[in-house]
Amino acid sequence: MLKPGDVVWCKFPKQEGDGNLVHPGLVIGIEESVEGDLYARVAYGSSKKVSLDGCLIFELVISDEQDGYTFFAKTGLNRPTRFDMRVVTRLPIEMLEKIGVLDWNSFPDVRARLGKALTAAQ
Repeated sequence: MLKPGDVVWCKFPKQEGDGNLVHPGLVIGIEESVEGDLYARVAYGSSKKVSLDGCLIFELVISDEQDGYTFFAKTGLNRPTRFDMRVVTRLPIEMLEKIGVLDWNSFPDVRARLGKALTAAQ
């Protein structure tokens, strides 16, 4: 069962194009429809244009350099990745493949950075 903090692979829909490219995503919420179907709210992730120093206020950047190898290894990511909290979509959970987890309960700095990014994206 997916939960907030899970890192997934998904075909993320984009405004331009058909969303066929697979991207990492960060599950930030789980919702149930009236019919009982489960959906995940997923923030868009990309390993392109990642900057540790100049990350935008609505982005959460995860890297082994910044967060340590032990934390980074649990995410399932293979390179520094930025999650854009402004670009969130709702996807059926069966469309998502879990690759890892952002264990923000064990890493208060990551939880604080995520909170700032979510607040800035509103």
